[in-house]
Amino acid sequence: MVQHDLKLYGPLRLFHSNENDIQRVTNSHDAKQIIETYQLWKSQLVFTIAERLYHNNFPISILSTSVTSQIMCDEASRRDKPPINDTNMIDDDASIKCTPRKGDWNGGDDVLMTIPRLDKRKLFHIYFDYGSMGKLDYIKATFVDSRTIFFQTPPCPILATERNFTVPIIVTQNDIIIARVDFIYLTRKLFEPKKKE
Repeated sequence: MVQHDLKLYGPLRLFHSNENDIQRVTNSHDAKQIIETYQLWKSQLVFTIAERLYHNNFPISILSTSVTSQIMCDEASRRDKPPINDTNMIDDDASIKCTPRKGDWNGGDDVLMTIPRLDKRKLFHIYFDYGSMGKLDYIKATFVDSRTIFFQTPPCPILATERNFTVPIIVTQNDIIIARVDFIYLTRKLFEPKKKE
């Protein structure tokens, strides 16, 4: 999209949502301000499995299958700008500590998550993304230290099956994803105590 088209585009939409983003620029027709505010010189691809249900024109995305590419930068248009601060990228899986990453289908597991980019002074949100079943947010968390939070897993809203079910736990701050880890709901048969003979 060229800058002229961006001036006429209107409000941007939040990813994986039908909601428009809040107004972050003073002039919604100032393309340069929009590019700077939203860091549009960066791009990222998201690959998601989708399925066509019945006779719908558009397939339904299964959000729990989403994987993202590395962030790509348009260096040519940024030559006269200061170097890009890569700290805005989502922390890679290795820098985020989360335990456990598996738990009971009925929820109630205690989870500790250490997120290097978490700012204790600012509001943050945790949600479990169940794909076509929607997301469960308002997960209550408490700080263990300045970068570590404690919370309990909610019950899986999907009827228990014979297969484990993986959902991403996503942490956002200032509308930016700062952590994303997969949590596996284990089937009930794995939690049944073994009978003594």
